[in-house]
Amino acid sequence: MSWTYSISTTDEWLEGKVKALLREISRVELAEEMKVTVGPAVIGTVGDISRLWATYRDEDGDIYVARSDEDWGRWEYTERITESPIGSTNPSIAFDQDGNWVVAVEYLPAGATQKEIWLIDYPYDENNVNKTADGQYPVLGNDIDGVVYLFYQSTDTTEILYRKSDEDYDTAHTLPYSSQVDMYPKGYRLVHEPITQFHDKYIYVIFFDDGTLRYYRSEDDDRYTVGIDLLVVNPNGIPAELTDVVFGGETARTNLRGEAEFLYMPYAERIDYEINGHKSWTEIPGADKGTRIGLIVQSEPHNETIKPSADVGITWQPIIYATEEPSETIMPSGSIGIDWEVVGVDVEFTIVDSNCEPVENATVEFYGESETTDENGKALFESVTGGTHSFKVTEGDRVKEGEILVVDTNVFVHINIDGYVETISPSVSLDIEWIEMFYETEEPTEQIIPAGSVASILWVDQS
Repeated sequence: MSWTYSISTTDEWLEGKVKALLREISRVELAEEMKVTVGPAVIGTVGDISRLWATYRDEDGDIYVARSDEDWGRWEYTERITESPIGSTNPSIAFDQDGNWVVAVEYLPAGATQKEIWLIDYPYDENNVNKTADGQYPVLGNDIDGVVYLFYQSTDTTEILYRKSDEDYDTAHTLPYSSQVDMYPKGYRLVHEPITQFHDKYIYVIFFDDGTLRYYRSEDDDRYTVGIDLLVVNPNGIPAELTDVVFGGETARTNLRGEAEFLYMPYAERIDYEINGHKSWTEIPGADKGTRIGLIVQSEPHNETIKPSADVGITWQPIIYATEEPSETIMPSGSIGIDWEVVGVDVEFTIVDSNCEPVENATVEFYGESETTDENGKALFESVTGGTHSFKVTEGDRVKEGEILVVDTNVFVHINIDGYVETISPSVSLDIEWIEMFYETEEPTEQIIPAGSVASILWVDQS
Protein backbone atom coordinates (compact mmCIF):
# COMPACT_ATOMS: atom_id res chain seq x y z
CA MET A 1 0.00 0.00 0.00
CA SER A 2 1.36 3.44 -0.90
CA TRP A 3 0.74 6.55 1.17
CA THR A 4 0.60 10.30 0.51
CA TYR A 5 0.38 12.99 3.16
CA SER A 6 -1.38 16.30 3.59
CA ILE A 7 -1.90 19.01 6.18
CA SER A 8 -5.15 18.55 8.05
CA THR A 9 -7.82 21.18 8.46
CA THR A 10 -8.72 22.64 11.82
CA ASP A 11 -12.19 21.06 11.75
CA GLU A 12 -10.69 17.57 11.64
CA TRP A 13 -8.93 18.20 14.92
CA LEU A 14 -11.69 19.62 17.11
CA GLU A 15 -11.08 16.91 19.66
CA GLY A 16 -13.57 18.11 22.24
CA LYS A 17 -16.32 18.52 19.65
CA VAL A 18 -15.70 15.08 18.14
CA LYS A 19 -15.77 13.42 21.54
CA ALA A 20 -18.97 15.24 22.41
CA LEU A 21 -20.57 14.07 19.18
CA LEU A 22 -19.61 10.47 19.81
CA ARG A 23 -20.91 10.68 23.36
CA GLU A 24 -24.20 11.99 22.01
CA ILE A 25 -24.42 9.20 19.45
CA SER A 26 -23.36 6.32 21.66
CA ARG A 27 -24.54 7.58 25.06
CA VAL A 28 -21.76 5.58 26.70
CA GLU A 29 -19.33 7.20 29.09
CA LEU A 30 -15.94 7.71 27.49
CA ALA A 31 -12.73 8.07 29.47
CA GLU A 32 -10.27 10.72 28.33
CA GLU A 33 -7.64 8.17 27.29
CA MET A 34 -10.11 5.68 25.83
CA LYS A 35 -9.54 4.55 22.23
CA VAL A 36 -12.33 2.97 20.24
CA THR A 37 -13.11 0.93 17.17
CA VAL A 38 -16.10 -1.06 15.93
CA GLY A 39 -16.31 -4.84 16.01
CA PRO A 40 -18.57 -7.88 16.27
CA ALA A 41 -21.01 -8.73 19.04
CA VAL A 42 -19.27 -12.08 19.52
CA ILE A 43 -15.48 -12.39 19.42
CA GLY A 44 -14.23 -14.59 16.59
CA THR A 45 -17.03 -13.78 14.13
CA VAL A 46 -16.92 -11.63 11.00
CA GLY A 47 -19.56 -9.71 9.12
CA ASP A 48 -21.45 -8.48 12.19
CA ILE A 49 -19.79 -5.13 12.88
CA SER A 50 -22.37 -3.88 15.37
CA ARG A 51 -20.63 -2.98 18.62
CA LEU A 52 -18.49 -0.14 19.86
CA TRP A 53 -15.29 -1.54 21.38
CA ALA A 54 -12.85 0.41 23.52
CA THR A 55 -9.58 -0.07 25.31
CA TYR A 56 -8.30 2.06 28.18
CA ARG A 57 -6.03 2.20 31.23
CA ASP A 58 -7.85 2.60 34.52
CA GLU A 59 -6.73 4.59 37.54
CA ASP A 60 -4.94 1.55 38.96
CA GLY A 61 -2.85 1.18 35.82
CA ASP A 62 -4.64 -1.90 34.46
CA ILE A 63 -5.54 -2.27 30.75
CA TYR A 64 -9.17 -3.10 29.87
CA VAL A 65 -11.28 -3.80 26.80
CA ALA A 66 -14.98 -2.98 26.81
CA ARG A 67 -17.91 -3.73 24.49
CA SER A 68 -21.08 -1.68 24.17
CA ASP A 69 -24.61 -3.04 23.79
CA GLU A 70 -26.27 -3.06 20.36
CA ASP A 71 -27.63 0.45 20.82
CA TRP A 72 -24.25 1.84 21.93
CA GLY A 73 -26.05 3.04 25.05
CA ARG A 74 -23.98 1.35 27.76
CA TRP A 75 -20.97 -0.90 28.30
CA GLU A 76 -22.35 -4.43 28.59
CA TYR A 77 -19.00 -6.21 28.89
CA THR A 78 -15.55 -5.34 30.22
CA GLU A 79 -12.46 -7.46 30.63
CA ARG A 80 -9.12 -6.75 32.26
CA ILE A 81 -6.18 -7.78 30.09
CA THR A 82 -4.12 -9.66 32.65
CA GLU A 83 -1.52 -10.65 30.06
CA SER A 84 -0.31 -7.11 29.34
CA PRO A 85 3.03 -6.13 30.95
CA ILE A 86 2.57 -4.44 34.33
CA GLY A 87 2.79 -0.70 33.91
CA SER A 88 1.63 -0.68 30.27
CA THR A 89 0.27 2.59 28.91
CA ASN A 90 -1.40 4.08 25.84
CA PRO A 91 -3.41 1.02 24.69
CA SER A 92 -4.96 0.80 21.22
CA ILE A 93 -7.42 -1.75 19.73
CA ALA A 94 -8.38 -3.17 16.32
CA PHE A 95 -9.96 -6.36 14.93
CA ASP A 96 -8.25 -8.97 12.77
CA GLN A 97 -9.66 -10.87 9.77
CA ASP A 98 -11.17 -13.53 12.05
CA GLY A 99 -13.09 -11.03 14.19
CA ASN A 100 -10.75 -11.19 17.20
CA TRP A 101 -9.52 -8.06 18.91
CA VAL A 102 -5.85 -7.12 19.00
CA VAL A 103 -4.48 -4.67 21.58
CA ALA A 104 -1.17 -2.78 21.42
CA VAL A 105 0.41 -1.09 24.44
CA GLU A 106 3.61 0.77 25.14
CA TYR A 107 5.79 -0.44 28.00
CA LEU A 108 8.87 0.92 29.73
CA PRO A 109 10.87 -1.87 31.39
CA ALA A 110 12.31 -1.17 34.84
CA GLY A 111 15.59 0.72 34.61
CA ALA A 112 15.21 1.30 30.84
CA THR A 113 14.94 4.59 28.99
CA GLN A 114 13.49 3.28 25.73
CA LYS A 115 9.82 2.33 25.55
CA GLU A 116 8.69 -0.82 23.75
CA ILE A 117 5.56 -1.75 21.78
CA TRP A 118 3.82 -4.97 22.85
CA LEU A 119 0.92 -6.78 21.16
CA ILE A 120 -1.74 -8.92 22.83
CA ASP A 121 -3.22 -11.23 20.20
CA TYR A 122 -5.70 -14.12 20.02
CA PRO A 123 -5.80 -16.54 21.77
CA TYR A 124 -5.21 -14.29 24.74
CA ASP A 125 -2.62 -16.15 26.76
CA GLU A 126 1.02 -15.72 27.74
CA ASN A 127 2.18 -17.21 24.43
CA ASN A 128 0.49 -14.43 22.46
CA VAL A 129 1.85 -11.41 24.34
CA ASN A 130 5.00 -10.30 22.56
CA LYS A 131 7.29 -7.36 22.19
CA THR A 132 6.94 -6.16 18.61
CA ALA A 133 9.23 -3.14 18.33
CA ASP A 134 11.04 -0.35 20.14
CA GLY A 135 8.97 2.82 20.02
CA GLN A 136 5.96 4.51 21.54
CA TYR A 137 2.49 5.95 20.85
CA PRO A 138 1.02 2.82 19.23
CA VAL A 139 -2.09 3.21 17.07
CA LEU A 140 -3.84 0.17 15.57
CA GLY A 141 -6.16 0.05 12.58
CA ASN A 142 -7.36 -2.56 10.10
CA ASP A 143 -8.18 -2.55 6.43
CA ILE A 144 -11.29 -4.04 4.84
CA ASP A 145 -9.66 -7.48 4.67
CA GLY A 146 -8.88 -7.50 8.39
CA VAL A 147 -5.15 -6.90 7.96
CA VAL A 148 -4.07 -5.08 11.13
CA TYR A 149 -1.70 -2.12 10.87
CA LEU A 150 0.43 -1.08 13.86
CA PHE A 151 1.59 2.54 13.62
CA TYR A 152 4.06 3.93 16.17
CA GLN A 153 6.68 6.61 16.71
CA SER A 154 10.29 5.75 15.85
CA THR A 155 12.92 5.75 18.60
CA ASP A 156 14.43 9.00 17.32
CA THR A 157 10.89 10.51 17.34
CA THR A 158 11.23 11.94 13.79
CA GLU A 159 9.37 9.25 11.85
CA ILE A 160 6.22 7.14 11.97
CA LEU A 161 6.74 3.45 11.32
CA TYR A 162 4.18 0.72 10.71
CA ARG A 163 4.03 -3.07 10.71
CA LYS A 164 1.37 -5.41 9.29
CA SER A 165 -0.27 -8.57 10.59
CA ASP A 166 -0.02 -10.32 7.19
CA GLU A 167 3.76 -10.02 7.58
CA ASP A 168 3.59 -11.23 11.21
CA TYR A 169 4.65 -7.70 12.21
CA ASP A 170 8.22 -8.66 11.27
CA THR A 171 9.01 -5.79 8.89
CA ALA A 172 9.05 -2.09 9.82
CA HIS A 173 7.89 0.25 7.04
CA THR A 174 8.40 4.01 7.10
CA LEU A 175 5.73 6.48 6.10
CA PRO A 176 7.20 8.84 3.44
CA TYR A 177 7.61 11.92 5.62
CA SER A 178 10.07 12.82 8.35
CA SER A 179 10.31 15.75 10.70
CA GLN A 180 13.06 17.53 12.59
CA VAL A 181 10.80 17.65 15.63
CA ASP A 182 8.82 15.14 17.67
CA MET A 183 6.10 13.49 15.54
CA TYR A 184 3.69 10.74 16.54
CA PRO A 185 0.50 9.06 15.25
CA LYS A 186 -2.79 10.35 16.60
CA GLY A 187 -5.54 8.22 15.09
CA TYR A 188 -6.69 5.96 12.28
CA ARG A 189 -9.77 6.18 10.09
CA LEU A 190 -11.33 3.96 7.42
CA VAL A 191 -13.49 5.82 4.88
CA HIS A 192 -16.00 3.85 2.80
CA GLU A 193 -17.39 5.39 -0.39
CA PRO A 194 -20.02 3.33 -2.26
CA ILE A 195 -19.58 4.05 -5.98
CA THR A 196 -22.23 1.64 -7.30
CA GLN A 197 -24.02 -1.38 -5.89
CA PHE A 198 -21.11 -3.55 -7.00
CA HIS A 199 -18.21 -1.11 -6.63
CA ASP A 200 -16.92 0.13 -3.27
CA LYS A 201 -13.99 2.43 -2.63
CA TYR A 202 -12.04 2.36 0.65
CA ILE A 203 -9.49 4.89 1.82
CA TYR A 204 -7.28 4.47 4.90
CA VAL A 205 -6.09 7.53 6.79
CA ILE A 206 -3.54 7.81 9.62
CA PHE A 207 -3.45 11.17 11.39
CA PHE A 208 -0.28 12.45 13.04
CA ASP A 209 1.15 15.53 14.71
CA ASP A 210 4.58 17.14 14.44
CA GLY A 211 3.51 20.56 15.62
CA THR A 212 1.36 20.85 12.50
CA LEU A 213 -1.65 18.62 12.18
CA ARG A 214 -1.26 16.28 9.20
CA TYR A 215 -2.41 12.95 7.83
CA TYR A 216 -1.35 10.20 5.48
CA ARG A 217 -3.89 8.97 2.94
CA SER A 218 -3.60 5.56 1.30
CA GLU A 219 -4.15 4.95 -2.38
CA ASP A 220 -7.74 4.12 -3.31
CA ASP A 221 -8.69 0.53 -2.52
CA ASP A 222 -11.35 -0.32 -5.13
CA ARG A 223 -13.37 -3.49 -4.59
CA TYR A 224 -15.69 -4.95 -7.23
CA THR A 225 -18.28 -7.70 -7.33
CA VAL A 226 -20.85 -8.78 -9.93
CA GLY A 227 -24.63 -9.11 -9.79
CA ILE A 228 -26.09 -12.15 -11.57
CA ASP A 229 -29.62 -12.40 -13.00
CA LEU A 230 -29.77 -16.14 -13.58
CA LEU A 231 -32.26 -17.81 -15.93
CA VAL A 232 -32.54 -21.58 -15.50
CA VAL A 233 -34.01 -23.46 -18.47
CA ASN A 234 -34.75 -27.15 -18.93
CA PRO A 235 -33.42 -29.15 -21.91
CA ASN A 236 -36.40 -27.97 -23.99
CA GLY A 237 -35.53 -24.34 -23.38
CA ILE A 238 -38.47 -23.69 -21.03
CA PRO A 239 -37.76 -21.80 -17.77
CA ALA A 240 -37.37 -24.14 -14.79
CA GLU A 241 -39.67 -22.67 -12.15
CA LEU A 242 -39.34 -23.15 -8.37
CA THR A 243 -35.97 -24.84 -8.76
CA ASP A 244 -33.32 -24.71 -6.03
CA VAL A 245 -29.98 -23.33 -7.19
CA VAL A 246 -26.68 -23.15 -5.29
CA PHE A 247 -24.49 -20.59 -7.04
CA GLY A 248 -21.14 -19.48 -5.67
CA GLY A 249 -22.06 -20.81 -2.23
CA GLU A 250 -25.35 -18.88 -2.13
CA THR A 251 -28.77 -20.59 -2.34
CA ALA A 252 -31.91 -19.32 -4.07
CA ARG A 253 -35.07 -20.72 -5.63
CA THR A 254 -36.17 -19.67 -9.09
CA ASN A 255 -39.47 -17.83 -9.50
CA LEU A 256 -42.26 -18.78 -11.91
CA ARG A 257 -40.22 -17.32 -14.77
CA GLY A 258 -37.18 -19.46 -13.93
CA GLU A 259 -35.25 -16.48 -12.55
CA ALA A 260 -32.93 -16.34 -9.54
CA GLU A 261 -30.88 -13.41 -8.28
CA PHE A 262 -27.34 -13.67 -6.93
CA LEU A 263 -25.62 -10.50 -5.78
CA TYR A 264 -22.00 -9.69 -4.90
CA MET A 265 -20.46 -12.59 -6.77
CA PRO A 266 -16.72 -12.77 -7.56
CA TYR A 267 -15.34 -12.32 -11.06
CA ALA A 268 -12.38 -13.71 -13.03
CA GLU A 269 -12.44 -16.91 -11.02
CA ARG A 270 -14.30 -20.21 -11.13
CA ILE A 271 -17.81 -20.17 -9.64
CA ASP A 272 -19.30 -23.58 -8.89
CA TYR A 273 -23.05 -24.10 -9.03
CA GLU A 274 -25.51 -26.93 -8.50
CA ILE A 275 -29.04 -27.41 -9.83
CA ASN A 276 -31.18 -30.42 -8.90
CA GLY A 277 -28.07 -32.32 -7.83
CA HIS A 278 -26.26 -31.59 -11.11
CA LYS A 279 -22.98 -29.72 -10.64
CA SER A 280 -21.14 -27.42 -12.99
CA TRP A 281 -19.19 -24.16 -13.01
CA THR A 282 -18.73 -20.88 -14.84
CA GLU A 283 -16.44 -17.87 -14.78
CA ILE A 284 -17.46 -14.22 -14.99
CA PRO A 285 -15.04 -12.22 -17.21
CA GLY A 286 -13.07 -9.45 -15.55
CA ALA A 287 -14.61 -6.99 -18.00
CA ASP A 288 -17.96 -7.46 -16.21
CA LYS A 289 -16.68 -6.43 -12.76
CA GLY A 290 -18.82 -3.86 -11.00
CA THR A 291 -21.85 -4.60 -13.19
CA ARG A 292 -24.99 -6.69 -13.23
CA ILE A 293 -25.32 -9.28 -15.98
CA GLY A 294 -27.70 -11.98 -17.15
CA LEU A 295 -26.73 -15.65 -17.48
CA ILE A 296 -28.63 -18.61 -18.92
CA VAL A 297 -27.88 -22.03 -17.46
CA GLN A 298 -29.34 -25.49 -18.00
CA SER A 299 -31.29 -27.21 -15.25
CA GLU A 300 -29.06 -30.21 -15.94
CA PRO A 301 -25.79 -28.28 -16.29
CA HIS A 302 -22.51 -29.51 -17.66
CA ASN A 303 -20.06 -26.64 -17.81
CA GLU A 304 -22.33 -24.43 -19.91
CA THR A 305 -23.40 -20.85 -19.43
CA ILE A 306 -24.63 -18.38 -21.99
CA LYS A 307 -24.50 -14.63 -21.53
CA PRO A 308 -27.50 -13.03 -23.26
CA SER A 309 -26.79 -10.17 -25.66
CA ALA A 310 -29.11 -7.79 -23.86
CA ASP A 311 -28.70 -5.28 -21.09
CA VAL A 312 -29.23 -6.15 -17.46
CA GLY A 313 -32.59 -5.82 -15.83
CA ILE A 314 -34.53 -8.08 -18.18
CA THR A 315 -37.65 -10.18 -17.95
CA TRP A 316 -36.84 -13.65 -19.21
CA GLN A 317 -39.21 -15.33 -21.64
CA PRO A 318 -39.24 -18.97 -22.84
CA ILE A 319 -36.75 -19.80 -25.58
CA ILE A 320 -38.47 -21.09 -28.73
CA TYR A 321 -36.22 -23.35 -30.79
CA ALA A 322 -36.63 -23.58 -34.57
CA THR A 323 -37.08 -27.16 -35.76
CA GLU A 324 -38.10 -26.59 -39.39
CA GLU A 325 -35.61 -27.82 -41.96
CA PRO A 326 -34.05 -24.89 -43.84
CA SER A 327 -35.17 -24.45 -47.42
CA GLU A 328 -32.85 -25.45 -50.24
CA THR A 329 -30.65 -22.67 -51.52
CA ILE A 330 -30.84 -22.21 -55.30
CA MET A 331 -27.57 -21.02 -56.83
CA PRO A 332 -27.44 -19.21 -60.18
CA SER A 333 -26.61 -21.46 -63.11
CA GLY A 334 -24.26 -19.01 -64.70
CA SER A 335 -21.91 -16.21 -63.93
CA ILE A 336 -23.82 -12.96 -63.53
CA GLY A 337 -21.10 -10.81 -61.97
CA ILE A 338 -22.07 -11.55 -58.35
CA ASP A 339 -19.71 -12.95 -55.71
CA TRP A 340 -21.72 -15.44 -53.68
CA GLU A 341 -20.69 -15.97 -50.05
CA VAL A 342 -21.81 -18.91 -47.97
CA VAL A 343 -22.82 -17.52 -44.56
CA GLY A 344 -22.81 -20.04 -41.74
CA VAL A 345 -22.90 -20.18 -37.95
CA ASP A 346 -20.52 -21.31 -35.23
CA VAL A 347 -20.91 -24.72 -33.63
CA GLU A 348 -19.05 -25.14 -30.34
CA PHE A 349 -18.60 -28.55 -28.76
CA THR A 350 -17.95 -28.94 -25.03
CA ILE A 351 -16.83 -32.40 -23.97
CA VAL A 352 -17.07 -33.42 -20.31
CA ASP A 353 -16.79 -36.65 -18.35
CA SER A 354 -19.23 -38.20 -15.88
CA ASN A 355 -18.04 -35.75 -13.19
CA CYS A 356 -18.77 -32.78 -15.47
CA GLU A 357 -15.04 -32.04 -15.73
CA PRO A 358 -13.66 -30.86 -19.11
CA VAL A 359 -12.07 -33.52 -21.33
CA GLU A 360 -8.92 -32.14 -22.95
CA ASN A 361 -7.33 -33.47 -26.18
CA ALA A 362 -10.48 -35.27 -27.35
CA THR A 363 -10.85 -35.47 -31.14
CA VAL A 364 -14.06 -34.01 -32.60
CA GLU A 365 -14.87 -34.86 -36.25
CA PHE A 366 -17.61 -32.64 -37.67
CA TYR A 367 -18.55 -30.95 -40.95
CA GLY A 368 -15.62 -32.55 -42.77
CA GLU A 369 -13.10 -31.18 -40.27
CA SER A 370 -11.29 -32.45 -37.19
CA GLU A 371 -10.51 -30.41 -34.07
CA THR A 372 -8.93 -31.22 -30.69
CA THR A 373 -10.56 -29.96 -27.48
CA ASP A 374 -8.68 -27.41 -25.37
CA GLU A 375 -8.18 -27.39 -21.58
CA ASN A 376 -11.84 -26.36 -21.15
CA GLY A 377 -13.03 -29.32 -23.24
CA LYS A 378 -14.08 -27.02 -26.11
CA ALA A 379 -13.72 -27.34 -29.90
CA LEU A 380 -15.06 -24.71 -32.29
CA PHE A 381 -16.24 -25.14 -35.90
CA GLU A 382 -16.96 -21.95 -37.84
CA SER A 383 -19.11 -21.12 -40.89
CA VAL A 384 -21.29 -24.21 -40.61
CA THR A 385 -24.31 -24.06 -42.93
CA GLY A 386 -27.80 -25.17 -42.01
CA GLY A 387 -28.84 -28.77 -42.06
CA THR A 388 -28.38 -32.03 -40.18
CA HIS A 389 -24.71 -32.89 -39.64
CA SER A 390 -23.11 -35.92 -38.04
CA PHE A 391 -20.29 -35.82 -35.49
CA LYS A 392 -17.89 -38.24 -33.85
CA VAL A 393 -15.99 -37.65 -30.59
CA THR A 394 -13.05 -39.88 -29.68
CA GLU A 395 -11.03 -39.84 -26.47
CA GLY A 396 -8.95 -42.95 -25.86
CA ASP A 397 -11.30 -45.92 -25.94
CA ARG A 398 -14.37 -43.73 -25.50
CA VAL A 399 -16.37 -42.84 -28.63
CA LYS A 400 -19.58 -40.82 -28.99
CA GLU A 401 -21.40 -40.38 -32.31
CA GLY A 402 -24.58 -38.60 -33.31
CA GLU A 403 -26.26 -35.90 -35.39
CA ILE A 404 -27.24 -32.30 -34.70
CA LEU A 405 -29.54 -29.87 -36.47
CA VAL A 406 -28.03 -26.49 -37.42
CA VAL A 407 -30.42 -23.65 -38.26
CA ASP A 408 -29.74 -19.90 -38.28
CA THR A 409 -28.12 -19.34 -34.88
CA ASN A 410 -24.91 -20.44 -33.22
CA VAL A 411 -25.14 -23.88 -31.65
CA PHE A 412 -23.59 -25.17 -28.43
CA VAL A 413 -23.22 -28.94 -28.27
CA HIS A 414 -22.58 -30.46 -24.84
CA ILE A 415 -21.45 -34.04 -24.80
CA ASN A 416 -20.82 -36.23 -21.81
CA ILE A 417 -18.33 -38.68 -23.23
CA ASP A 418 -19.76 -41.25 -20.80
CA GLY A 419 -23.44 -40.43 -21.37
CA TYR A 420 -25.78 -37.84 -22.84
CA VAL A 421 -25.63 -35.43 -25.80
CA GLU A 422 -27.43 -32.09 -25.69
CA THR A 423 -27.60 -29.04 -27.96
CA ILE A 424 -28.76 -25.51 -27.26
CA SER A 425 -29.03 -22.41 -29.41
CA PRO A 426 -28.70 -19.17 -27.41
CA SER A 427 -31.36 -17.49 -29.51
CA VAL A 428 -30.92 -13.99 -28.22
CA SER A 429 -32.32 -12.31 -31.33
CA LEU A 430 -35.87 -13.09 -32.49
CA ASP A 431 -36.31 -16.21 -30.36
CA ILE A 432 -36.39 -14.32 -27.04
CA GLU A 433 -38.62 -11.42 -26.28
CA TRP A 434 -36.47 -9.11 -24.18
CA ILE A 435 -38.37 -6.66 -22.01
CA GLU A 436 -36.51 -3.88 -20.23
CA MET A 437 -36.83 -3.29 -16.52
CA PHE A 438 -35.55 -0.22 -14.72
CA TYR A 439 -33.47 -0.08 -11.53
CA GLU A 440 -33.24 2.81 -9.11
CA THR A 441 -30.18 4.93 -9.84
CA GLU A 442 -30.14 7.18 -6.79
CA GLU A 443 -26.59 7.89 -5.70
CA PRO A 444 -25.74 6.27 -2.34
CA THR A 445 -24.75 8.53 0.48
CA GLU A 446 -21.19 8.48 1.76
CA GLN A 447 -20.69 6.32 4.80
CA ILE A 448 -17.94 6.94 7.32
CA ILE A 449 -16.92 3.96 9.43
CA PRO A 450 -14.82 4.49 12.57
CA ALA A 451 -13.16 1.17 11.85
CA GLY A 452 -9.90 1.62 13.68
CA SER A 453 -8.49 2.79 16.94
CA VAL A 454 -8.38 6.56 16.98
CA ALA A 455 -5.92 7.40 19.76
CA SER A 456 -7.31 10.06 22.04
CA ILE A 457 -9.44 11.40 19.17
CA LEU A 458 -12.69 9.67 18.29
CA TRP A 459 -13.47 10.16 14.60
CA VAL A 460 -17.07 10.29 13.40
CA ASP A 461 -18.83 11.60 10.35
CA GLN A 462 -19.54 15.30 10.90
CA SER A 463 -21.31 15.85 7.58
